[in-house]
Amino acid sequence: MPNFELKTLNGKTFTLYDIKLKKVIIFLNKNNIYSVFYKKNLSKIKHITDKKSAYLIIFVKTKQTPRSALNYISNKHYKPIEKDLYLVNISEVEGIFGINSWPFLVILDEHNKIIYASKIPALKEIEKIL
Repeated sequence: MPNFELKTLNGKTFTLYDIKLKKVIIFLNKNNIYSVFYKKNLSKIKHITDKKSAYLIIFVKTKQTPRSALNYISNKHYKPIEKDLYLVNISEVEGIFGINSWPFLVILDEHNKIIYASKIPALKEIEKIL
């Protein structure tokens, strides 16, 4: 997996390779038929990643500014994931992962290799992999 830069909402930058844990990356788009699954299950996914010591990274399909990203997830259902929201060069990351349809979930191992990818992931599968 090619390395790329992530940015926190507070402006701190780091790279994908700086994270030495398994990573669950969610490409979130709340205006899609599949988005209902994510809206309903984001807190469960967050709980699984916390329990299994994995790093949760969420990108939203919007202008990549803190204000736009926070506005995008302003619904109370998304509040638990606010600290897991990152800014990124969206088109670059879509190309790296081959994402052409949002939402999407990818799990990377500690060496940044894709070990799971799904549009509608199975929560039990995520837990088993992590």
